Amino acid sequence: NDAMRVVEALGIDYRQYDITDAVTGLYNAKGEDVDKSNRHARGNVMARIRMVFGYEECERWGALLLGTSNKTEALLGYTTIWGDNASALNLISDLYKTQVRQLSRSIGVPQVILEKAPSADLEHGQTDETDLGYSYFAMDNVLVRFVDQLMLPAEIKAELKREMPEVADWDGCV
Repeated sequence: NDAMRVVEALGIDYRQYDITDAVTGLYNAKGEDVDKSNRHARGNVMARIRMVFGYEECERWGALLLGTSNKTEALLGYTTIWGDNASALNLISDLYKTQVRQLSRSIGVPQVILEKAPSADLEHGQTDETDLGYSYFAMDNVLVRFVDQLMLPAEIKAELKREMPEVADWDGCV
């Protein structure tokens, strides 16, 4: 539903495919019941199969598959290898998650999407920030200082505690 909101708001041409049979087929080929599989592993399988469909569609149209992974996810290792990080071209790969939200707002992505908790939507109730233990805002504040400004962990903690003491457990986040 969220993808359709973006497609409609931005006037993007699209194709929609149900990947359920492909995911179930993988588990059937292994002699396993998809409903009894590890839900995290199944979510990663779904992400990978989604990319297989995307690449197949791109081959059909002579197109490049655009990626949606960002710098925050890459630096934290919070990505599915050959799933959401697989793409031929990723224009936002050097943007932090908070920058992706700013860009999304500026190009007209619907407000309901901008306010939604980031999630792969492959598991009911799952959110990225719950998985990671901190908000993207907090993590980006740490990563910018560590990666881009080459600050040491002690310096990062001191600066963030001074500037935004109410935002996060900076010791834990760093």
